[in-house]
Amino acid sequence: MSLIGSEIGFWSGHKWQDGTSKLTVLPFTDPCVTDSSGNTTKLQQWARIVGQVNNIILSLLAMPTARSSVWSKMLGVSWEAMQQYHIVLGYLFMAATFVHQVLWWAFWTWQQNNLDYNMGGDLTAKEFCKAVDSLGEMPHDVFAVTMRYHKDNFTNPLIVMVWWTMILCMGVFAFYKIRRKFFELFYYTHHVFIVIYIAALWHATSLWYFLISGLGLWFVDRLIRFSRGCSLVGGLTLEAAGDGGPELSSLEIRTLDGAPPVFEPGQYCFLNIPDISILQWHPFSIASGPSEESLRFYIRSMGKGTWTGQLHALAESGTVPVVNVDGPYGLPFEYWRYGRVILVLGGIGITPGLSIMEEMRREPADTELECVLILRDEQLLGQTSIGEQLNRIVDDLDTNPRSSSCEIQAFLTRIESSKDATAKRWDYRFGFSAGRPEDLASLLHPGETGDTTQVRPKDTLLFACGPAPMVAQAERA
Repeated sequence: MSLIGSEIGFWSGHKWQDGTSKLTVLPFTDPCVTDSSGNTTKLQQWARIVGQVNNIILSLLAMPTARSSVWSKMLGVSWEAMQQYHIVLGYLFMAATFVHQVLWWAFWTWQQNNLDYNMGGDLTAKEFCKAVDSLGEMPHDVFAVTMRYHKDNFTNPLIVMVWWTMILCMGVFAFYKIRRKFFELFYYTHHVFIVIYIAALWHATSLWYFLISGLGLWFVDRLIRFSRGCSLVGGLTLEAAGDGGPELSSLEIRTLDGAPPVFEPGQYCFLNIPDISILQWHPFSIASGPSEESLRFYIRSMGKGTWTGQLHALAESGTVPVVNVDGPYGLPFEYWRYGRVILVLGGIGITPGLSIMEEMRREPADTELECVLILRDEQLLGQTSIGEQLNRIVDDLDTNPRSSSCEIQAFLTRIESSKDATAKRWDYRFGFSAGRPEDLASLLHPGETGDTTQVRPKDTLLFACGPAPMVAQAERA
């Protein structure tokens, strides 16, 4: 905002050069912006100022989209969190470009209504401005290929049509609900950004030096991602689960040389499977620990016809497809800095928690670990190796005196009674409760609810992953 404010301050004091500078003798005021009473409009000046502000916003738009950005590491903000800045800048750009157009339309309308006065002799102000290509006409100049205002500027009708295309593709199709339900529609139409940048560079010839930093960073990031995506992987295992429960695909990838993959707990990778789509890359959390020899992913099917649904169909058919991996991404989970770590995991959101717990199991730390699992039923644990992995983690943490202490509380939201929740679940190393946790805050802050026997460490780290309402409840707690 300070950068945009500085831009407005600079250009508001700038002396704009327009068509009147072609004359050798000029009146003391510009007749194209002055009415018969000597009143001057600043509509043209502010239209140009907002145009320069648009240049600044457009130059910043590409920066948050770079996954390998140095800004993410310097500011300690993850790539996915920086997308909020990209969204805000995008809608701000749409609003500012609309204001830019309206100011020009208002200026041309003002000219039509205020420049009929005589400047001396038989020359009217309107005729003078027309002679120097500084007279606009509404609504003719909105879409006309040959404009009245600066007849050589044929990019104005072009940029108006591109703007309406941008509103549809970048504005409407990028709404959260549309993006969530029709991702392919959002993804492919978002590539209209290429047309927008080309049209903007054609329309504003000074835009190129604004874009050098943002587009340069984005281009370098694309090269890095392309290089990662083309690297070969080793052994692959793809299995299907979900008989009677949620349809899951278990994908395990080994490195080509057999060495442990390099990543931090809580990170994720983008996966591409050409048998499903050559162009689509989808992010999935890593479920294995950094000390393991493979990358393991648990991927829930979002329905037939979706990318994840087609992956599950491949797993059921026994097909082992080619998989391209881009990553890892995400800030490292520095649990050793805290005395207490709380994991609130819901549904398939359990996957990054498994990676974190695996790391805490192998790397001793004086940290108290508590995990709250919120699941529909136990099928997510029983039909995959997730239940076995959790049992192994709990056993190791409890028996190894050098490891962190661990406590897991599981809630089954589709089970009505506690009796049903504990029946036939004796093989798990943790207990189950029926329904949702009534008061998540009491679970996260046991020392603040009247129980003075438990003291909550001051340095507590909370990690929540799962459905948005659950994450919001954890944040409020």
